[in-house]
Amino acid sequence: MRHLLRWIVASATAAEAQGATSGLTLDEKDQAAAVRDDKLIILLNFQNVRDGLERSPDSTAVVVATSAQYAKAYLAKPEYKQIKQTTVYPVFIQSMDEYRNANFAGMKRLGTITFERTDSGVLISDNKLMLH
Repeated sequence: MRHLLRWIVASATAAEAQGATSGLTLDEKDQAAAVRDDKLIILLNFQNVRDGLERSPDSTAVVVATSAQYAKAYLAKPEYKQIKQTTVYPVFIQSMDEYRNANFAGMKRLGTITFERTDSGVLISDNKLMLH
């Protein structure tokens, strides 16, 4: 029985390691960042990868992984070295204006994910993601 239990635990751990969700790569034009009240605000437009995201078996994990990837990347930039917290706004910007710029009137917010810079790295402190 102990061997069976060890095998189940080892199998579950290996499956979790293999199932680690990786983030998506977004075009530079699909990212925006600004400092507001000593916090970094990052807007990530997932519209250009929406089809793949919607086909993903765990789209929530993909959005979280992508948001974490960009939060860490932005907080690593020298201009943001004093910033301790960032909030990522994952969005779908569905239309463009006549100059091919994002039309924010047609934006659909997917929620927010807040990250804190800690001694252990950049960690999620609040997740208000609402994909469905």
